[in-house]
Amino acid sequence: RFGALVPTRARRVIIAGGINDAAEDEDAVARAAEATYRNAVDQGSEVVVIGPSLAPAVDERRVRAVDGVLSRAAAAAGVRYVSALDWSVEIGADDLHPTPDGARTYAGLARVALGL
Repeated sequence: RFGALVPTRARRVIIAGGINDAAEDEDAVARAAEATYRNAVDQGSEVVVIGPSLAPAVDERRVRAVDGVLSRAAAAAGVRYVSALDWSVEIGADDLHPTPDGARTYAGLARVALGL
């Protein structure tokens, strides 16, 4: 399925884990994440996973749990994992999504974490 979404010649694939996974069953998230990561690796791409960042609208314990699940799935698939839990990103009035400045900050932090 991943091969249909990403060109098979992609040198690097960056997969960002979202806080939406905090509302899902951890085992289901783990299975889906590991399958996605392995599928991307099977396409011949270098895979890097960036975990979720915190937002006031989502229970921090759940986001931290998802970070752990995604980190373990990345390790099982043999791909690099970058935790974004400590990233300070400005969140909008909905207490969930980054503001435009927050999105720019996130992108900058991701570039630094990826060495780009």
